[in-house]
Amino acid sequence: ISFNNYLTDQEPITLSHSENLLNIKFAALDFTAPEKNQFRYKIQGLYHDWIYLGEQRELTFPNLPPGTYTFLVEGSNNSGVWSEETASISFRILPPWWAGTTAYLIYVLLGVLIIYQIYRYQVSKIALKNKLLYEQKEAERLQALDDMKTRFFSGITHEFKTPLSLMTEPIR
Repeated sequence: ISFNNYLTDQEPITLSHSENLLNIKFAALDFTAPEKNQFRYKIQGLYHDWIYLGEQRELTFPNLPPGTYTFLVEGSNNSGVWSEETASISFRILPPWWAGTTAYLIYVLLGVLIIYQIYRYQVSKIALKNKLLYEQKEAERLQALDDMKTRFFSGITHEFKTPLSLMTEPIR
């Protein structure tokens, strides 16, 4: 079993989130009776144990979640002797933009901004309520002051009017 050296010696193959259908074909290099070659595989990051395939030489993995994986495959010849060499290929499926680290950071910042705006709204609402209450109390105080002035001047007017009317009455 062998993958192209270019693939095994490089960084993991990077795929986008929409490229999450993986189809892998492989073959053993024993051509004596190729139909009797046996295979087993394991995907590090997805499966922990080896999965026996028998003579099947192709695998399809639909809807792989985002992550980094290493596909390992071993083969045996027609006598059932397993290869000492394990072929591997690494690949990485990126998360969609809305599930990436940057997106989560933006979500957190938007959440904080929304909470801050709600807090500012509540504070301004309370401040406005306190201002209206203060203005109402001030208006009541000014009204009481006006009433007191009116009573005072009415009393003074009455005090001046009564003696004056008593003085002017006999003159007529």
